[in-house]
Amino acid sequence: GKGLGGIGDDSAFTVLKKAGRRGLCGTVLIHKVAGALAEAGVGLEEIAKQVNVVTKAMGTLGVSLSSCSVPGSKPTFELSADEVELGLGIHGEAGVRRIKMATADEIVKLMLDHMTNTTNASHVPVQPGSSVVMMVNNLGGLSFLELGIIADATVRSLEGRGVKIARALVGTFMSALEMPGISLTLLLVDEPLLKLIDAETTAAAWPNVAAVSITGRKRSRVAPAEPQEAPDSTKTFP
Repeated sequence: GKGLGGIGDDSAFTVLKKAGRRGLCGTVLIHKVAGALAEAGVGLEEIAKQVNVVTKAMGTLGVSLSSCSVPGSKPTFELSADEVELGLGIHGEAGVRRIKMATADEIVKLMLDHMTNTTNASHVPVQPGSSVVMMVNNLGGLSFLELGIIADATVRSLEGRGVKIARALVGTFMSALEMPGISLTLLLVDEPLLKLIDAETTAAAWPNVAAVSITGRKRSRVAPAEPQEAPDSTKTFP
């Protein structure tokens, strides 16, 4: 469905359908921006205007190992053990493409290729030099470890494309019951928009994200060398 003010951030469809783009996890970022503007005293009409501009600079794509189980209904689609559904909806709708199981790096690359493909009518206009807010969203059935693996793969893939990751949000923001999958959201940002994302909020579910860029930060450390054992003075040698 559509989010606030008819917001749609779905980047799955190569040709726009009559109903337009679906509202997915990017809606959460729109709510944050709209709330920050309202808190700053901006009027409703101006908020709607700014939010619509922001939406055009954002895209989301989901991938899952299976559908979710909507109460009282059978799964809307079924996958083989070696298949993954790309571009599915948060209500269990089938996606736009079915692919074979692959590594996290390969799946993330495929997702980003699809999201940024300029021939895709619902693509997000990310290119080398762009600065983005990256959101890795748990669709319901993944562990923090699995989310971390996907987030790491996404950071490396984006940076490999020359994209700067201004902020990274990883967690459960818009789930689809127990669906074992994730969605990736990319939002193009400049400094004024980033200030709205960083604005303080009392919303309990909003993560306490450090207001620092991910790109350029050292994300790994060399393990400390194990200390050498002190010689045992009680030992005797022949």
